[in-house]
Amino acid sequence: MNSAPPVPYKCVIVTPAGRKRYIEILYPYLKQQRNDFTMWHLWLNTYVYDDIAYMSKLERENDWIKCIKPSWPVNGTHSIGHFFRHSIDPDTIYIRLDDDIVYLTPDFIRTLYAERLKHKEPLFVYPNIINNAIISYIHYIKHLISSDAVPKYACMDKVGWKNGKFAELVHNTFIDSIKSNTVDKWKSSFTTHTPVKYARVSINCVAWFGKDLETLHNDIANEDEEQIVSVELPKKIKRPNLIVNYPICAHFAFYPQRPHLENNTTILQQYKELSENL
Repeated sequence: MNSAPPVPYKCVIVTPAGRKRYIEILYPYLKQQRNDFTMWHLWLNTYVYDDIAYMSKLERENDWIKCIKPSWPVNGTHSIGHFFRHSIDPDTIYIRLDDDIVYLTPDFIRTLYAERLKHKEPLFVYPNIINNAIISYIHYIKHLISSDAVPKYACMDKVGWKNGKFAELVHNTFIDSIKSNTVDKWKSSFTTHTPVKYARVSINCVAWFGKDLETLHNDIANEDEEQIVSVELPKKIKRPNLIVNYPICAHFAFYPQRPHLENNTTILQQYKELSENL
């Protein structure tokens, strides 16, 4: 009996963590796709006791989950960049999933892994992210989103990044696609997309080769790691990032969107129900 051919790289998921109310939605998706990756590293980027206790419980109950504890001061998004020093194994492909990723297509991990292998030149590869300002702009101009508020091609656009009601519309449109089994239509908006002029793109989910960051990770240990990852490093080494049209994930909220989504909608509860019913 022939054995399966060895994969060229291990696959490790990393998550800047974390908020229990989001991670408990993401966890079932990764449990479902457990055979497609080696480990899930939870970067403990919080001082909140209940959240740390929940992640520690996940680590105790699952031998494929490891909590990465910081040896530096934790300061919200400003301290995430330091964790990249733990994601530079040359034999590994890393996939970052923010803790508020609330939906993954069933083949998400293995497909993004394959896309990372296929596209070796970009420094970072993004999937098709629902509720990511730059990608929302593409979805809008391709008529997948119908909105009176017009998003622009900008990472921190006042509509695509800041407007909670726009995010609600995006999520409701996408959830309708999940329920009607038409998620694939979101692939039609593009095939691949290279950010124009090294434009900043929110790094809700990205994939990289550990070997690429062996000598670059110190550059990311900065207060604004998103600017470094999405703009400065790709420009510095002339390896522009790439967004692929599949697989697809949904990102819940940027912080300006969160009050509206959490206080005035049932979006998070809907995603939680979808996760519980996998």
